[in-house]
Amino acid sequence: MYTTNNHENRNSPTRPDYRVTGLDGLRRIVAAVDIPVYAIGGITLEALPAIKATGVWGAAVISGILAAKDPVKMARAFVETWDKS
Repeated sequence: MYTTNNHENRNSPTRPDYRVTGLDGLRRIVAAVDIPVYAIGGITLEALPAIKATGVWGAAVISGILAAKDPVKMARAFVETWDKS
């Protein structure tokens, strides 16, 4: 799980057994394994370039899209931001 202001120093309300890893944790995981790694949890549009820079293959975004006033527009914004990063 990637850490944001919503998840900093605490576990996910939907997955209390999961630890927050943050950008450094993502980098370590990517470097340690030979399989695709995806970031999930608390992903924001603003944080997406830094998340991609860790070397992850992708990011799973749910609430960042579904909570938007226009989910279709937000989904497109996430894809465009990922592609430009």
